[in-house]
Amino acid sequence: MASNFSLAHTLLQEAERCFEEAQRYFAEGDWNFAIPRAQESVELALKSLLRAGGWEVPRRHDVGALVIDRLRASGITVDEEIAERVINASERLAQQRAPAFYWEAIFERPDAEVAVADAEFVLAWVRDLMRQMQGGA
Repeated sequence: MASNFSLAHTLLQEAERCFEEAQRYFAEGDWNFAIPRAQESVELALKSLLRAGGWEVPRRHDVGALVIDRLRASGITVDEEIAERVINASERLAQQRAPAFYWEAIFERPDAEVAVADAEFVLAWVRDLMRQMQGGA
C-alpha cells in the first residue's frame, strides 16, 4: 500500500498536468476549457495536501476552506492573505467548472486569465508547503 506522501505526490503530479492543459487551452484562446482544467488543478493540488496530512479527502470539488482549517488545526501557519486567495479560488473555480465545461455560460479571456493565475498560485503554494511538511527547506 502506498504511503500518504506517495499518494499526495501522485495527486500533485496530476494537478501539474491539469495546469499544463489549462495553460495550453488558454494559449489557444479556449477560455471555456481553460477554466475547468484550472479548477481540476486547484482541486487536486489541495487534495494532495489533505492526503499528505493524513486527513480524509472528501469527494467534492471545493476543498479550499477545509484545507486551510486542517492545516491551521495541525499547527501549520497559513498567512491570512494566502488563505483568502486559496479559499476564494477553490470556491469560484468549483462554481465555474460545470458551466464552463458544458457551455452553460460563455467565459472570456479575463475569466480564464484569473483561473489560470489562481491555479498557478495554488500549485506554487502547495509545492512549497509539501516540502515543508516533508521536512525540506
